[in-house]
Amino acid sequence: MIQEEADVESKIKYITNGGEVMLWLFLGIIIGLGLGVVLTQIRAGRLNVKWYQWVLAVISVAMMLLTIQNYIGLKMEIESSAANFVLLAMGLPAVVLAGLIWIIPMISKGRKSASGGQNAST
Repeated sequence: MIQEEADVESKIKYITNGGEVMLWLFLGIIIGLGLGVVLTQIRAGRLNVKWYQWVLAVISVAMMLLTIQNYIGLKMEIESSAANFVLLAMGLPAVVLAGLIWIIPMISKGRKSASGGQNAST
């Protein structure tokens, strides 16, 4: 009876660890493909990326990966409230940083066009 329970627990651990490995495999593939697309667009001249966008992107991706890891770990330990807090405390800032990558250039373009229009009228 005890041996059967131990076998069931080891099978559960194997399944969950295997699922986690597949998750990280797919996340790695997605991140690699995304980086490949961005680099291809930069080389083709269709995309202009500033240094601070790279920094924000690296920090944002790292925070998202940490959020995913902590969320999965806490869910596996049946700590639902802590897992939800991790989503809020780490996931939300990661999403905000990712949004800043696109928002900052839009704001700077708006300022340049607004100041360019004022210079033409004077």
